[in-house]
Amino acid sequence: KRKGERRGTMMMAFERPAHTPPALVPLLVSAGAVLVSQYFFNAAAQVPDPALLPTDPPPKPDPITSETVVFWGLRLWQVVGIFSMFILAIIITLCCIFKCRIPRTKKEIEARNAQRQAAKTYANTLETVPPLNELTEVPGGKITRSALQPLR
Repeated sequence: KRKGERRGTMMMAFERPAHTPPALVPLLVSAGAVLVSQYFFNAAAQVPDPALLPTDPPPKPDPITSETVVFWGLRLWQVVGIFSMFILAIIITLCCIFKCRIPRTKKEIEARNAQRQAAKTYANTLETVPPLNELTEVPGGKITRSALQPLR
């Protein structure tokens, strides 16, 4: 037999098949390409982003104590003291300027009311008293009959 001839139904490795490939092969190739791209996409999604990697936590600030310097070289307790004195001075000033109603006992309220009534009565009696020049002699002045009459 000559070279290149077929031997029965067997084909040699260098010979090509005489029929065309079926239509299923491009579908299988495209499905394989989709699977490979999906694999690469999932693998790339698992690579961590350097910007999102965990970093060391920021250092904790020093705890605030009474000896912590707040501003102008003053410690916290000094600032609180100055602020408290300022607020207390404002409260005392306002209480001195305006009459604040401080809760009192019934006895104190009645005593204050009696004092007001006595002051009002005294003011009313003072209005009925004649002027001083009508009651006494004025030096160098004339003597009048009203000055000679005794007070009743």
